[in-house]
Amino acid sequence: MQPTVTVCSDASFSNDNKLGAWACYIRLPDRVIKTGGIIKQPCTDSTNAERLGLANALWLADQN
Repeated sequence: MQPTVTVCSDASFSNDNKLGAWACYIRLPDRVIKTGGIIKQPCTDSTNAERLGLANALWLADQN
C-alpha cells in the first residue's frame, strides 16, 4: 500500500522588486515538514513564483 503524502505550498511575488518567496507544509507518514524561503532565481510574475514554490516543495517531499 502506498503511503499518503500531503503537500501544501504557497508563494508570494513583489512586482516592484521582482522577488518571490515560498512556503510549504508537507505531511509524510512519519513526520511533518514546514519550511520556506526566498526564491533565488528571478521571478517574472506570481504564477512563476507559485510554480517554483511548488517545485521546491515537491523536491523536498521526494528527498524525505
